Amino acid sequence: MLNAVLPLLVIASVGAVHDELSDKIVAAGHQRIVICPRVVSTDIEGEAASFAGRLGPQAGLVPNQLAERLRETSRKRYELVSFDVVNRAMQGMTVEDLQRASTLQMLGKRTGADALVMIKAKSTGRSKRIYTAELFDLVGGGKEAQVEETIDEGLSDAAFSGRSFEARRWVDGRVKAVGLNSRLGETRAFGLGAEYERLQLAAIVADGPHPLERPQFDYGFAIVVDGKVRPWTRIGSELYVALEPGEKFGIHVWNDSDHDAFCGLFIDGVNTINKVFEHPLVTPTSRHWYLERRSGKRMIRGWFAIDSNRQLQSLSRFQVVLREESVAFGQGVAHQFSTITAIVYTKGLDIGASVPRTPLKSKGGLGSFAIGEAESENVSLRFRSGQRGIMLAAMTVHYRTSSELQKLRERLLARTTSAKTTQLDKPANNQTKPSETVPMPRSDGKATASTAILKKSQLKKPVRKRPSEAVPFKIKKKTSGTD
Repeated sequence: MLNAVLPLLVIASVGAVHDELSDKIVAAGHQRIVICPRVVSTDIEGEAASFAGRLGPQAGLVPNQLAERLRETSRKRYELVSFDVVNRAMQGMTVEDLQRASTLQMLGKRTGADALVMIKAKSTGRSKRIYTAELFDLVGGGKEAQVEETIDEGLSDAAFSGRSFEARRWVDGRVKAVGLNSRLGETRAFGLGAEYERLQLAAIVADGPHPLERPQFDYGFAIVVDGKVRPWTRIGSELYVALEPGEKFGIHVWNDSDHDAFCGLFIDGVNTINKVFEHPLVTPTSRHWYLERRSGKRMIRGWFAIDSNRQLQSLSRFQVVLREESVAFGQGVAHQFSTITAIVYTKGLDIGASVPRTPLKSKGGLGSFAIGEAESENVSLRFRSGQRGIMLAAMTVHYRTSSELQKLRERLLARTTSAKTTQLDKPANNQTKPSETVPMPRSDGKATASTAILKKSQLKKPVRKRPSEAVPFKIKKKTSGTD
């Protein structure tokens, strides 16, 4: 079972089709249902459908939400196979495998189920996504029915999916919506809640480089291995970092602005505080890192566990492990996301603009290795007062092994060549091409130029020594933010 904190926004969105789907299951006479724990994405033009795709960790929430809704509407007319059983039964299966009648029949035998529900997702614009739930007969191996709904997504959905953007910025003592279309208006640009977030994502300015590539960007993070910053690799419009199996690393985060901030830090959708797979829309302030203004870099060396009384904390180092040994897999997440995401918020809502609110309700809504944990140690933290405010920016970097990065580059080149166009390589405004130079994180947190494409000769084997780290944090008082 997925150990997750689910947003009401997405539950309401995906749940809107549950009645129709439940009726089709009953009409077909099915008794035992398998819900595929992996969403099939058809977002990437020119590529075959794949699990998760550009949905990122958002894909880990959708099947669980649909399962909850179907349990509510089944009224004991059918039962759902647990995701633990389904994950074991589907081990090694690909999207292509699930198109074959023989594979579907084998899945039915392994799970004792007579029907499969598979969820597909396709982006239809900047903020809209079509979800389709397809019903398959596991005895005959054929498709029986489908239901479909278009969902409007919000800023938190986009950030959790792995999109990077700067929506707002402190300018002359107040927050300005620098990354949103001015036609949105100030009231909507600073509104809190799911309804406002959907309007804001639709108005996000898509052009411009990744936030981590902007010299004027006040926030950021860097991956540190053996005391050295690991450079980014640009592939298409995304940033990647090479991490090899067995490597331990830390994450430098910083805030160079004149205002304190909160930062949610997620690896594969799992919060680095208390290892909870949760949507950022519902992440409490207590599971955010507190970044003081112009405080320099903060080294986050691993997964932090904090008890309810905040009297004992432990740390488990970040380490690259097999997917089946990862923290995300241990939380019941079937997908392989390979994402590191930092989302920055203001401290409180004293931002020089009015902040209207809406309740959380809505009409709609690939590698072999992942990040696990190494040895544990006891640490102490200092807690700060305050509440998370409004989102400023989201940054995602994808991690892969060096060999996987090389394959991604080759696939991008093949798509570009076959289409006889350079559109995929063409930079937006000041963006650089994948084979040129991109700003890289330096130890002082500023941008510098370095070669974007890593050659095998440049990839050094990890040296087994302990990196330089920050002084352990101390408990100061029991308040809401984590420092």
